Amino acid sequence: MLKSKFVKGLILLLVLFLVVFAYTSVKILLYSKQFSVQKSDVAIVLGAGSRNGKVSPVFRERINHSLDLY
Repeated sequence: MLKSKFVKGLILLLVLFLVVFAYTSVKILLYSKQFSVQKSDVAIVLGAGSRNGKVSPVFRERINHSLDLY
């Protein structure tokens, strides 16, 4: 009896998590489709790791992409 309630609660929690995950994914997807030609004064480039002052390949590509966008 207790095991059955636990399993039902776990399933309910999993379904709730999946619903929230799906909702958030759809919201992100719809927001990414919006395009703005409005000029801005600043851009934020998220960093990545570096080793001994050398830029990592991931960070290098982020910098290159930001330069392309500029």
